[in-house]
Amino acid sequence: MKVFLSISFISILFVSACSSDNGPSCDEVCAKIQECNPDDAGDCLDQCASVKNIMRESVYNSMGNCYLDMSCDALNADDNVCMVNAMSEIPDGVVDGFIGDLCDKMISCAATGTKDECVSKMKEEGGDSIQMAGMFKDSILDCTSECFAAKDCSALDGAMEDCMKQCGMNFKVPDD
Repeated sequence: MKVFLSISFISILFVSACSSDNGPSCDEVCAKIQECNPDDAGDCLDQCASVKNIMRESVYNSMGNCYLDMSCDALNADDNVCMVNAMSEIPDGVVDGFIGDLCDKMISCAATGTKDECVSKMKEEGGDSIQMAGMFKDSILDCTSECFAAKDCSALDGAMEDCMKQCGMNFKVPDD
């Protein structure tokens, strides 16, 4: 089940590169986004302020510094490069508990399979996307897990997106 993959992490790339006081400011990063892709800048400052509260500081700093250090040509050639670089800041195993919690709920609802099978399947199907959940603070992952676990089994379709929004991951996803 690919319930977690309902959000476009690519959209986060554009808004989450703003950082805490120790890294590049939202103003700096949004200016760079405006310079490189005016159509993607939109309400960058508002989104940045929201995202700042839910992402790990090390991830912010990595993404923000990457944006500021790269040329527009390089960023436009590979709009995932800063996100991929920032993934190195995700602590090892940080999403394992999160995935396990999701699997507990799905198994209790389906009454089939094992937790190990579910975790393996989610990691395989989700690939890097599921690992990107580790970009978020532990409190956000815990909130999302708890929200998902509280959902009625008949309401699991769309539950992850609802829980993500409830826990502060209410991003505007650009139209494709």
